[in-house]
Amino acid sequence: PWIDQPAGLFLWCSLPDGVDAAEVARRALADNIVLAPGNAFSLSGMAGRFLRFNVAQCTDERIFRVIEAGMARPS
Repeated sequence: PWIDQPAGLFLWCSLPDGVDAAEVARRALADNIVLAPGNAFSLSGMAGRFLRFNVAQCTDERIFRVIEAGMARPS
């Protein structure tokens, strides 16, 4: 569910050491939560510990629980 907004508010989150943002994003997608791993925005490929997501247009209150669960599961 999305709200039609004229602008957005994105969070750029640093994940704990050893947590792969791409893996967290894959796990979240299985729960219908779309996250962008940091390397999608990095030419150097050095942003593997970062996630970017829009909080202004997301109405799914599960988002932070899904991110936390994705970080807790072993790869």
